[in-house]
Amino acid sequence: MQHPSILCFTEALNFISADGPESHSVQLHKFNTPTFGNETDKLALLTIKHYLLDVPNGVLSSWNDSLHFCQWEGVTCSHRLQRVTALRLEDQRLVGSLPPIGNLTFLIELELSNNN
Repeated sequence: MQHPSILCFTEALNFISADGPESHSVQLHKFNTPTFGNETDKLALLTIKHYLLDVPNGVLSSWNDSLHFCQWEGVTCSHRLQRVTALRLEDQRLVGSLPPIGNLTFLIELELSNNN
């Protein structure tokens, strides 16, 4: 997957001294840094995790800041937008309730069967 380039401008400094104006040019740097999608999706997923009362066998241990949320267990994201499109946590013996998930605006598949 090719990540979009992020253009970053460094400071443009213009100094005016007693001897007259001295200008420094604007530098343009190109970084191939991945953009990680919508933080709203991450917060919605963390809210789901918070509502769970029992998470056996560390099934959601990947749901932390060490990985991007699109790499979390049971989460599928669109490649282009990096938005959550599927949440598949069936047969995990999870116990709890499901909070409102309206912030997962790209979600098209939700599979939570065989949980409580």
